Amino acid sequence: MSRELAVATLRRSLSLALAALVWFAASAEAQPPAGTPAAPPIWMQFVPFILIFFIFYFLIIRPQQKKLKETQAMLAGLKKGDKVLTQGGLLAVVTGINNDTVMLKLGEDTKVECQKAAVTAIVKSE
Repeated sequence: MSRELAVATLRRSLSLALAALVWFAASAEAQPPAGTPAAPPIWMQFVPFILIFFIFYFLIIRPQQKKLKETQAMLAGLKKGDKVLTQGGLLAVVTGINNDTVMLKLGEDTKVECQKAAVTAIVKSE
């Protein structure tokens, strides 16, 4: 029995020594060589993404929102007698306004009804 106990103890101590050797080798590889600068903090990797987001916001998103607000204000301020330009390129005079439609006069006898969203600009009379 003492021989079996000695063999089991030897196996256990060898496996512990091997595990310690593997751990020591792995930790030695993970350490940077002396004289090399330390790695930057993990949050520094996100700085470029944050900068890209701000660039997109100020160059694309914000101007688009501003233009949308201006268009909505222009459509809300639409009144009879305004000369407007439609998305189709037609110049017309507003003769009537409903909730979401506008009655436009294109010529002497030509009147059409279109969506307010089709009006792109109010043209100043010359």
